[in-house]
Amino acid sequence: MRAFASSITLAYFLVPYVSAIDLDITDPNSIKDAAKTIAGDIMNIYNTTDKENIGIFESPYLWWEAGLVWDTFVDYWFLTGDAEFNDQVTNSLTFQTGSNHDYMPPNQTKTEGNDDQAFWALAAMTAAERSFPVPSGQPSWLTLAENVFNDQAARWDNKTCDGGLRWQILTFNDGYDYKNALSNGLFLELAARLALFTGNRTYATWANESFTWMQSTGLISHDLTTVYDGADVANDCKKINHIQWTANLAPILAGSAIMANLTSGGSAQQSAWQTRTTALLNATTLFWTATGATATDNGTLFEPACEPEHTCDTDQFAYKGILATALARTAYFAPSTAAFVTPVLNASAKGAAAACAGPSVNTSTTTTKLDRDDATSSAAGNGTACGTSWRAGDYDGTSGLSQEIAALSAVLALLEPGMGTLASVSRPDATGAGGNGSTTTGGASSTASSGAQGTNSAKPSGGAVVVVGRSVWLLALGMGAVFWLLV
Repeated sequence: MRAFASSITLAYFLVPYVSAIDLDITDPNSIKDAAKTIAGDIMNIYNTTDKENIGIFESPYLWWEAGLVWDTFVDYWFLTGDAEFNDQVTNSLTFQTGSNHDYMPPNQTKTEGNDDQAFWALAAMTAAERSFPVPSGQPSWLTLAENVFNDQAARWDNKTCDGGLRWQILTFNDGYDYKNALSNGLFLELAARLALFTGNRTYATWANESFTWMQSTGLISHDLTTVYDGADVANDCKKINHIQWTANLAPILAGSAIMANLTSGGSAQQSAWQTRTTALLNATTLFWTATGATATDNGTLFEPACEPEHTCDTDQFAYKGILATALARTAYFAPSTAAFVTPVLNASAKGAAAACAGPSVNTSTTTTKLDRDDATSSAAGNGTACGTSWRAGDYDGTSGLSQEIAALSAVLALLEPGMGTLASVSRPDATGAGGNGSTTTGGASSTASSGAQGTNSAKPSGGAVVVVGRSVWLLALGMGAVFWLLV
């Protein structure tokens, strides 16, 4: 992924579209219908691409983003029960594995970064956790995720900056001399999820190593309030690139919540991970508040490094959806954070759906920039293409795959905390459908009780994160808010 290298200036036109996706966040069927509409639009983009390389999208969409798409589509299947797109997901996740089954395919190896590879590994990890069916004759999803982890653990570079992963894998690629938060954060999340899934403490040790290194280097500030982009090895990572992206913070937050869930109750390790989760959750306020923001704006995710000035590039349009998913998973693994997270997910999903009112998505064209005549024509407003801004209240005149996958992530985030028990190798699946020694395909199955509505003022206090252990959490919908309840 090229997170910081370049950006493009886009002409945004705030045009009077009426939302073509009607989302009622209190109605699970409405949420699923909205998700299906957006998922269908993404498949329309995919179905126009060259199928010589199954699973990827045409330029300007990079390989990493395809991994994010299929990861999200596994979630889509699991959270909605709709298997319509499963064949495309399966074919994509298996075609791109490469000869060593580690997501180093020949069509990408020369330009692949550690973060790129990690996005595909996390897609395989999601498939393992969700017991997504494994095709006959293929390695398990767990095997694919573990192979990538082993690749990256072997690349951990103690010779420069006292550790950490470099951004790029090969020495001749731009970015090889850069150690970035995204590569290391994704590695942390992968390690945490593998630790939870397998019970192997080696993964937990690596998750802690990754976090500790990022904090000691300064990619995570010492007070845990900020996640920065990266640093050059030429100066021993002493000069930090201070730009902040939603996608950099997201995997570190999710990984920390998982580790707080995994570690023993009352232990020093658990206390440390709880403190990290609390502080990083507070750090997300940068991405949903802004100076001079209206009451409507507050609570709606945006990308402050580029969105206000309309300078986001193709990659960056997708970033805030990654954070929406991370917030939902944080609420799942650390339910005491739900009062903090709920309003952000609600506002972001509503804003994302309202932005999906642009021209019909039926090509793989990059971010669309409509001129005023096209944008206001009756034909242009009849589709469901998703715009960039979730704060505009309507379609903003830009669209593309990145906007679509971000919006789908925001909508699915409303369902994530109610997904039921995750699979693990310690709970064998009676049907064997998951192919990973995994368990149920999820879904809420217990009785919900009443709870209090979350507000944006609900700041988690230091060390106050409460974890869910192995319990099932339900999604209770009502009073215009989403609740997470212990049963």
